[in-house]
Amino acid sequence: MTQCPICGKYFKTITSTHAKSHQTSQAEMRITFYDYNLIFTATQINGQSEKTKQKISKSKVGKPLSESHKKAISLGTTGENNPFYGRKHSLKTREMISNTNSGRISTKETKLAIKNGLNNRTDEEKAITSKKLSDAGKNRLPASIETRQKLSKSLKGRIITQETKNKISNANKGKSCWCKGLTKDTCESLKNGGIKGSETRRKKIAAGEYNPIDNFKNCKNNSKDTKCELAVAKHFDELNIEYIKQYKLTSIDFKNRFYDFYLPKYNMLIEVDGRYWHGGSERKPSNIDAKLYNDDFKNKLAKMQGYKLVRVWDNEVDLVWRIIC
Repeated sequence: MTQCPICGKYFKTITSTHAKSHQTSQAEMRITFYDYNLIFTATQINGQSEKTKQKISKSKVGKPLSESHKKAISLGTTGENNPFYGRKHSLKTREMISNTNSGRISTKETKLAIKNGLNNRTDEEKAITSKKLSDAGKNRLPASIETRQKLSKSLKGRIITQETKNKISNANKGKSCWCKGLTKDTCESLKNGGIKGSETRRKKIAAGEYNPIDNFKNCKNNSKDTKCELAVAKHFDELNIEYIKQYKLTSIDFKNRFYDFYLPKYNMLIEVDGRYWHGGSERKPSNIDAKLYNDDFKNKLAKMQGYKLVRVWDNEVDLVWRIIC
């Protein structure tokens, strides 16, 4: 028998439950009352043996937990009751977790269980989760440059398989686009955003910090070269002809237009046109009228500024050398 130094009661062993009743633990009692001959539960000090652990594990296999038991576990590990509340994993621990989970693939049964668990949530549970995610997003700091570079490297060269594309397509079938029907008249955010942007721009112009003319002059075309444009550039390289790609001309009303190639020696602009996009085939895009209008505008702009403009169809790029010769 051993006597509790706090309440004076006698026990065979002092359990963790009795220690908690005094708002302390076995470890703290062992340190505080080190000069007392206290006897603690052996399993609490030395831990359970492997044999005992296996017995407990086997006894619980296939035994479903009641709803009240589940709620008790949930409440006991939520918020400040969670033993990890307010703490963070060290870098070493994070690396260990990352290495452990690396290459791990969830089984179909696990995926199905997660899916069913998410689908069976009540509206109240969904609202709580949504609020938590929203609050976390608001309080989250923007990603550092180092993190962005890591993400960029990890995604570089990644190709989305056709199976994944089909899954995304099937998941979105029947769903309306989030921005469908949104206009400045129906959406307050769009309306206020436009007003705010205009006011900011006017203030910058008044303070001399923003010049719309310079803004148009410094405009760049960030579009990638098409296969046909690359083929034309290869021909020019083989013929040692100097050229400038994506050459910009600006109209008197500050409208910028970019031309595929400019040959300084011949004062010539070259446009490589795809037959489908520019009305050269039977099939045409839905915005063909806008495309043809833009082509006509570029023709007039080049002529007005004294350039010779030559248009080449995408099936005639191998004969582009005839233009110069």
